[in-house]
Amino acid sequence: MCPECKNTTSCEKLGIKNIAKCQDCESKPNCRPIYMIQMLVKDSASQLNKNFYRVMLYSYAENKGETFFGEDLKPANLYQNEVMFKKLSHHLNALLRFNVWVEAIVERVNNFFVIKDTCVRQDIGADSEEVVSEEEKT
Repeated sequence: MCPECKNTTSCEKLGIKNIAKCQDCESKPNCRPIYMIQMLVKDSASQLNKNFYRVMLYSYAENKGETFFGEDLKPANLYQNEVMFKKLSHHLNALLRFNVWVEAIVERVNNFFVIKDTCVRQDIGADSEEVVSEEEKT
């Protein structure tokens, strides 16, 4: 994502150096990988009806979900980094199971909820996920 104009492009076309320049901006800044994930979730108040919430994990700014999957799993080019791809797949598969409970700090932006200051910690082989906010770490 371009830090100036906020345009996004796919990492699939990046070269070996994983560096891309924004084609729309005059200053041609370096783009960086981000998470862009949308989740449809239910909470305890809406579990008995058809309502759900759209929660977004967009790591376009600092403290907006860049460390959601852990400090060692920052956004990266998953087309070229197979280790990061496997780690992220493990976390996403855990979130896709039925009846997964995640506690996250969200911020309302326009009509959506955006995850911020939250880090999911998952024990391998465990059935539950523990979430710790960045504020609790300090």
